[in-house]
Amino acid sequence: VQHALKGIRSMPAKGGNASLSDAEVAGAVLYMTNSSGANFKK
Repeated sequence: VQHALKGIRSMPAKGGNASLSDAEVAGAVLYMTNSSGANFKK
């Protein structure tokens, strides 16, 4: 989640959308990881 919030290498923070809240970004990361087979709780 920290890489999504702060950015890493050439990936911008919050996917380039500074208007997203930290909770929205964390929710998107949770959704993507669970969609790929993980089972993280909110």
